[in-house]
Amino acid sequence: MTTAIISVSESSRWKEALASATCYDAYHTLEYHKLNEGETPVMLVFSGSKDKLFFPIVVRKIKNSCYKDAISVYGYAGLVPYKNDIKDFTKKFFYSEMVKYCNEHNIVSIFTRLHPLIPASGDFPDGMGAVEKIGQTVYLNLAQPEQAQLAQYSRSLVYQLKNSRLKVRVAHKSELDTFINMYRKTMDRLQADDFYYFSDAYFQRLMDAADFQPLILFAQYGNTVVGGALFTCCRQFMQYHLGAVPDEFLPLSPLKSLIDHARGLGCRMGLKYLHLGGGYGGREDGLFLFKSRFSHERATFKVWKWIANQPAYNDLVHEKFGENIPDTNFFPLYRLFN
Repeated sequence: MTTAIISVSESSRWKEALASATCYDAYHTLEYHKLNEGETPVMLVFSGSKDKLFFPIVVRKIKNSCYKDAISVYGYAGLVPYKNDIKDFTKKFFYSEMVKYCNEHNIVSIFTRLHPLIPASGDFPDGMGAVEKIGQTVYLNLAQPEQAQLAQYSRSLVYQLKNSRLKVRVAHKSELDTFINMYRKTMDRLQADDFYYFSDAYFQRLMDAADFQPLILFAQYGNTVVGGALFTCCRQFMQYHLGAVPDEFLPLSPLKSLIDHARGLGCRMGLKYLHLGGGYGGREDGLFLFKSRFSHERATFKVWKWIANQPAYNDLVHEKFGENIPDTNFFPLYRLFN
């Protein structure tokens, strides 16, 4: 087997590599990886005569250190199998090559969020770090007959959609600023972390993507836009990415109409899944309850944590906290409070 490292400047190679995989999502594409400036996306490709394995990551410098670490993009990434599973000999090769890669590039640890609807996404070799369950996510199986999909809607949801006076339409690219303004007001209301305040350039690059299809839907009451939702579509997946509802229009519940409309669009586009995600931080909170009204289907959201250089990891933690090491599951620990 051989290992190839595809850099951010090799867009055609990245695209060709993914195209040979049976199943991947927008979160694995180079264009999605390039949304956040100042980070270094890398695609690692492990190839044999009968099997391949793809692993996209983002490499980051560790401040005031000669070391680096790696993480996945915001969303659901993880391993991309060539087919539907990963052969044992490929996993063994992956293990040895990842150790070599991390040693050569001074990478101390890797953290990646795994794709709930790609089972092999977290099929790492035994003894190589830990895969942890975070919580449940909700998805709609668009391959089912429409009546079977609608039968999973809660009674209250069916009633509200039937009596809704909202119209849903696909937004024009020229209306991107309208969505951005609504989204930021929504984040203000939720008192969201700075991480969720994406730049104008982020939204523009996302909407200009060609490796996947971005889609913004608007809900209108009369001529007034009362809510919006941004989805990504790639291969068989539609992902609910971001939602926006101004405070004054919350009683109209526009997200319900937006998701229902997206479901219908996904069916007509021939997609297999509409993935709504889970609650905040994987919790079964109000957000999770809202999403669960659309479907009984559940997937498990997991993350993978691996310390590639334990002595260096310990040194970084000790340098930051001394003997007062916090009792927390945060990973990597030396980035806590950054």
